[in-house]
Amino acid sequence: MWTLGKISTLLMVSFNVVGCNSGNWPDQEQNKFKEECKAEGGSNSYCSCFLENVMIKYPNVSDFDQMEFEMAVELSKDCK
Repeated sequence: MWTLGKISTLLMVSFNVVGCNSGNWPDQEQNKFKEECKAEGGSNSYCSCFLENVMIKYPNVSDFDQMEFEMAVELSKDCK
């Protein structure tokens, strides 16, 4: 059975792996994304998951500006 602790650990490991490949998403941009997500009511785990999915879809932070609402919904579907 998956516990919250195991899921959190898995998310953190996944986030760190993606983070290693996210040279075009500086820490400052990642932090800004997560803070804005949390300001809109997202939990830390939801916002980390959403950011991970966004960074995979948009490896360059400059491409993220072109993301449409429908894509944001799609990229956040599996996040809790």
